[in-house]
Amino acid sequence: MIREAQSAQDRSVIVALWQAAAQQLDPQFAASKWQSFALWLDKELLPQSQVFIYDYHGVQGFAQLKGRKLGALCVHPAAQGKGIGKALLYYTLSRFSDLEVQLFTAAGEGQQYFKRQGFHPVQELLDSQTGLLQVQMVSTRSNRYFSY
Repeated sequence: MIREAQSAQDRSVIVALWQAAAQQLDPQFAASKWQSFALWLDKELLPQSQVFIYDYHGVQGFAQLKGRKLGALCVHPAAQGKGIGKALLYYTLSRFSDLEVQLFTAAGEGQQYFKRQGFHPVQELLDSQTGLLQVQMVSTRSNRYFSY
């Protein structure tokens, strides 16, 4: 079941899931900067965002949006490859058209995933916090293709 995050308990589960994904992608970041990032997530970003949770026998993943920007699409490492990320993305696309996402260019798998889901790159940007190159991608599918 996909539902909107509503409680402080939801936020703590989201932060823990985000940490598991961060450790998988970049163990150095997770070790060195996680505490301050987690505090920022919990106190600033998540309260200002709309978050959809995939909840089936516990939270398995989430999609975080701020405006029309998809800030995170995260699935617990043990639940990856089961269609949860796609279900969250389609759920989000069924409600919002013209979504955008920014990915680090080093995350080639992420770019390929979003291309397969109908996103296309529009520009490259330098991330002000990390100094790393990102690619901005936008959805090319109309929300009429998705019913959830």
